[in-house]
Amino acid sequence: LTLTLRYEPTDALMDRGELVIATNVSTSDGATLTLTVPVETAALSSELVADSSVVAFGPVPSGTTATKSASLLNLGALSVTIQSLALSGESADEFVVEASDPLPFEVPPGVQWPVEVRYTPMGQDTDTATLSVAFTALDGDGALSVPINGREVSAALVVTPDPLNFGLRSADEAHVEMLTITSGNPDVPLEITEVSVVEVSDWSGTITLDAWPEEGV
Repeated sequence: LTLTLRYEPTDALMDRGELVIATNVSTSDGATLTLTVPVETAALSSELVADSSVVAFGPVPSGTTATKSASLLNLGALSVTIQSLALSGESADEFVVEASDPLPFEVPPGVQWPVEVRYTPMGQDTDTATLSVAFTALDGDGALSVPINGREVSAALVVTPDPLNFGLRSADEAHVEMLTITSGNPDVPLEITEVSVVEVSDWSGTITLDAWPEEGV
């Protein structure tokens, strides 16, 4: 004889019971044998985690917006319902978080739920914030915090030599010196849109610049 027991939990708590088996087996005292088999289940729990310990944007050029995707993973045995997403911290206004579905949203066990974080840096510094996720489940309310960081960078200009000195040169002859302009920040392309010679003395007109590409470099 094989007995099949079915368990349909209505909450997340541990459940206990007993299976009582009455028989016609006689005992030494003349009674019939009754067997008691303890039956118990483990408590169910919720567990929501992020697929990354931190959402790190790294260097982001000034005047641009970068986007990162993050996923919230339900590793528990219970469904969790995402109630809210919120940003806090010193630079929270430089980040925006968007849910992939309207809230509240239920995430079943073993399922991941994506969110999108956008970063528009301001202030030429390192920015930090915290993404706070509030959720509920049968075993109670929960919260998850995910750090976010990024750094604003801008183009940098290196001019060599500086100053440019022609030194003593003969009159009525053309003399050439080379000025080298390079980018001082490998993370951001350098764009030069205009170069000109500005008059600062009566003799400035004797210094000229060779033809400059109309589209810049």
